Amino acid sequence: MVQAHSVSASATKAYRGIQDLPPGKTVADAAPEPIHCTPDSREELQHDLRRVDRLRDSHFPGLEVVFHFTSSFVQQRILENGLRNNPVGPYGGGVHFSSKSPYELGAGGAVYQRKLEHSLMAEEWDKEVFGHRRLNLCVAYAIAPEVLRRAGGSAVAYVPRYFIETMTLPTDSGVRYLRPDRILACIHLEELERASATAAEAAAERAQQRLDRLGSDGTQELAPVLGVDEEEEEDDDEEETEDEGTDAEGGGGGEEESRTGDRKK
Repeated sequence: MVQAHSVSASATKAYRGIQDLPPGKTVADAAPEPIHCTPDSREELQHDLRRVDRLRDSHFPGLEVVFHFTSSFVQQRILENGLRNNPVGPYGGGVHFSSKSPYELGAGGAVYQRKLEHSLMAEEWDKEVFGHRRLNLCVAYAIAPEVLRRAGGSAVAYVPRYFIETMTLPTDSGVRYLRPDRILACIHLEELERASATAAEAAAERAQQRLDRLGSDGTQELAPVLGVDEEEEEDDDEEETEDEGTDAEGGGGGEEESRTGDRKK
């Protein structure tokens, strides 16, 4: 039996963005110009995410910022049409997001690719996705929390296929999209991908050196050899401490800052 779904009035209103606009203006006219950036360091990425939060606060207060990872070659299509509804996939299809930013997923660090793969998609689907294309474009998107569904215990958030099919009209080719006027930023991750690859190679080399030093001596702990080593964890701690000092001088605040790494203690 096919399960019937209904869309609540609050979700409908939240998605449509009913608001007072000047005469002759549409919602699309009031849309912000998306931020375009290619950060080459984690510090620059953090700065760009603060810009995203400010843009959301000024145009879409009350909406949540989520992140859609895809390939950079579809950027223009996304800007023109919006985010494409996937008729198949985990959780019944729809449009999938991460509630975690690229910064939180460790972009630029040694374990970024692993975190990205494990945090975004259902296990049975991510092998197909990650095996065929690079997810080197992150689209920051503003959306009403009422519209999102959560995959329990993970970073996955998604707009269900049935919601998109109810709320949107198909194109001539039968494709449906989430509205493009809520796009906040297109963050290109190529430079950070390279930094992550370099960091991963360095971490692997250090791990191999530790294994070589072990030799036949079984007394040394093996735990630091696996995953991120202690030096990288200390670097992350130092980076967060520096970020806290920056926050104390001024700028940004609230819950969204914690997502970009500025956790105030």
